[in-house]
Order: sequence, then C-alpha cells, then structure tokens
Amino acid sequence: MKNQIVADGSGRFFQAKQKARTSGDIHKKYAAELASASPAEKKSIQERMLREISVRERTLVHKPSAGTLW
Repeated sequence: MKNQIVADGSGRFFQAKQKARTSGDIHKKYAAELASASPAEKKSIQERMLREISVRERTLVHKPSAGTLW
C-alpha cells in the first residue's frame, strides 16, 4: 500500500488523538466499578461507557448550522 497525503490530515490526526484521550478518560472513570462488578453488571457498565463515549464524540465534531450563527 502506498502512503499518500490526505485532505485535512493534520485535523484528522488531532481529532483521533482527542477521541483516544476522551475514551481513555472514560475507561479510567469506570475501571474500579468494572473490577468489582458481576458479569451482568459489567455488561450494563460497558453499555453506559459506550453511550458516554458516543455523546462526547458528537460534542467534539459538532459544527453549528448557518442558521444558528445569526
């Protein structure tokens, strides 16, 4: 596979870095709770983590519409 320059490569890089940092923060937040949970509780905790990660990712990439700027 050939390496090529992509459009907005630096922006994509920093966005991925921010997503990884956010995901890591959430995993740290729930680490103690996951360690002492039963298998059923672990599943519900992991679902909460996924929801929180998706909410934070949406806030990172949110761009206001042109109508809200006026």
